[in-house]
Amino acid sequence: MFKKFSYQDMESFLQINNIETIEEKNGRLILKSGKSKDLVQLLTQILYKKDSTIMTKHEVLSVNKVGDIFTVETNQGTFETKNIVLATGGKSIPQIGASDIGRSIAQSFGHSITELHPGLCGIETRKDVSPLSGSTCEATISLLDGSKNIYESTGPLLFTHRGFSGPIIFNTTIALGDYCKQEKNKDKPITTYSLAININPNTVTKKIKLQFGDKVDQLIFPITQLRPRTEAKITV
Repeated sequence: MFKKFSYQDMESFLQINNIETIEEKNGRLILKSGKSKDLVQLLTQILYKKDSTIMTKHEVLSVNKVGDIFTVETNQGTFETKNIVLATGGKSIPQIGASDIGRSIAQSFGHSITELHPGLCGIETRKDVSPLSGSTCEATISLLDGSKNIYESTGPLLFTHRGFSGPIIFNTTIALGDYCKQEKNKDKPITTYSLAININPNTVTKKIKLQFGDKVDQLIFPITQLRPRTEAKITV
């Protein structure tokens, strides 16, 4: 499906419908307005033009198939259909209703599912950086497997009570998740990895200097864990 409808097609689709996008430094496209409702309203309007019906507050409990017909059991009744599209997202941010129902349905029909990781979330470290919580700077981050550099990114870095956050950290969690899925790395604990941080000296604050002194390049922070799935913006 992604080959048939690429991100360029999506961008053109939005432009035709008078929704502007902008490209971030990392190549990600976002709405220029910054308002997700603009996209939701557009897609809803198109669905209604296609005589589609949107049913909310229908929690899917199970899906079964007999012959060519799928039976979808919900808390509001049972539905039959010839086709099903699983578009349920991941388990991230359960407080807004996210669950692993899509994964469970896929597994029940024999699909194999790779191990899931939280993504676009903070990273915790063994070293205490809590005095810097809330401080920001520009930095280059290297993700290390021992001494091997497996990913590098430059951008805004945010210190938290337990470690780090910010755009470059979010992108690092995606790279770490992809790396951990490789066969040779599947059994490695998360504590195998560490962050080498080189802070841009032009963005060093008094707090940062008090914490690290004048040496703010190649600071090494062992990773203890990722922030929980309840904070992760996506599921890898």
